[in-house]
Amino acid sequence: MSKVIQHYAQQWEANAKKDPLFSILSSGGNLSVDDFFATGEEEISRVFDFMRQSGVLVKPEIFLDFGCGVGRISRALKSRFAKGHGVDISAQMIELARQYVPNVKFLVNQADFLELHEDNTFDLVYCHIVLQHMSNDLQKRYIRDFFRVLKPGGLAVFQIPNEKLGGNREGVFIKTKDILKKIIPGFEQIYEPYKRSRKEKNQREKMKGIERFSKIAIEMHCLPDECVRDLCEENACDIEKVTVTNSLEEGYFGQIKFYDPKKEITLLRRGRVRKFLSQMYFVRKVSAP
Repeated sequence: MSKVIQHYAQQWEANAKKDPLFSILSSGGNLSVDDFFATGEEEISRVFDFMRQSGVLVKPEIFLDFGCGVGRISRALKSRFAKGHGVDISAQMIELARQYVPNVKFLVNQADFLELHEDNTFDLVYCHIVLQHMSNDLQKRYIRDFFRVLKPGGLAVFQIPNEKLGGNREGVFIKTKDILKKIIPGFEQIYEPYKRSRKEKNQREKMKGIERFSKIAIEMHCLPDECVRDLCEENACDIEKVTVTNSLEEGYFGQIKFYDPKKEITLLRRGRVRKFLSQMYFVRKVSAP
């Protein structure tokens, strides 16, 4: 296991131990288990409705839920697919997922690629509010592997923030909540950027300082749109649809919304208040690269 992967594994094991549901969906507050899983059904229902309206098709045979956590999305996908797999870096999350969603195959993946899955396996790879929590290098590695494990004609659906508005386009933004919300009236969240070029050691030291004040500490990373498009082209994949989402807005908890990218980006450039430009990509694997 690389030092970078070890760092993320330790971070998410700690989050899983403290509060697994809150660390996955903090914007929803402290939800009950039933309400938490209901947000997964709400999300997938909205995503699939959007796909149908956009003419984006997928075979309902076998899916991969990347960064599955405790199975919030896996449960919703399994009601629509014959078979399903979920992977997560946290062994504790996977243990809970197996309890909550017994009809999906869950595996711990602590490598910088999908080491447990062969080429051309899945009809759908789904990844939402996950890639943003890892370094740019890992984001690119995993996106490439999404394409590798897709069957020819398969679909990758993944969301990623492309930039922090009014700040750096690439880098790390550390998000803290919970305790600060209690001790500072009106406090919502902090995003503290620093340059991507800093070493992982400095990154970990930064996290240690933040974690003293927060129950759950979560890194946020942006990957520019042009990088995503280059990855698709390099791996013989076509982008069928791109849409701006509300995934990183306050109050989001499964109630995903879709906005026209051209109109939304124009409004954002004119000063619309939003912390991140977050987009969801619907990418078709044309052939085995």
